[in-house]
Amino acid sequence: MQNVTFGMGAPAAGKTYFIDTHYSDKDVDILDVYDYQQRAYKEAEWIQSRKKAEQQRKALVKSLLQDEEETSV
Repeated sequence: MQNVTFGMGAPAAGKTYFIDTHYSDKDVDILDVYDYQQRAYKEAEWIQSRKKAEQQRKALVKSLLQDEEETSV
């Protein structure tokens, strides 16, 4: 039977030290939720920056097309 153990506690309470000390030599997979959360935040920032870049690109194209129409008249 597989077992899941959650390590929870206050910040700076020594959770990482405890996990490293007691589980690093065992055949276990350790998921650091903080690391996962930081990667998720960076990905969300990247997505937002891509959306902003796309909006800026569309505005630039629209502006260029308007300038072209005005000069051709």
